[in-house]
Amino acid sequence: MADLNINTADGLIEATIKAKQETYYLVTEDNLNSLKHKSLLSDLFILLASLSWGAYFSVLITIKSNIANLTPEKPSNEFLQPLITLQNVFLCAGILFTGLAIWMFITSFNQIKDMKKGKLEVK
Repeated sequence: MADLNINTADGLIEATIKAKQETYYLVTEDNLNSLKHKSLLSDLFILLASLSWGAYFSVLITIKSNIANLTPEKPSNEFLQPLITLQNVFLCAGILFTGLAIWMFITSFNQIKDMKKGKLEVK
């Protein structure tokens, strides 16, 4: 403990405590609410992205596993076309929601960094 010196002289205990520097970051209620809302939105986008990616891979597995089972009596267009459309929709949704989640994380991280620098701007 380099910050604390204890000496004993004449039966008395003498202690010296060195000064400690603390940093306080000043934030406003608006900053905290803005950060909280961005965090909730990023959680929502993560949920939607994970659901979209799960649906995309589920459709992909369904297509790959059922291609071998198609027979000449069953036209492949009736089976594959709706699944390929769903696969494309879920792929676009997954990319979109993943991008939005990353963007929300970056903006909230930058807002925290700005608070530490002393900039009190509400974004």
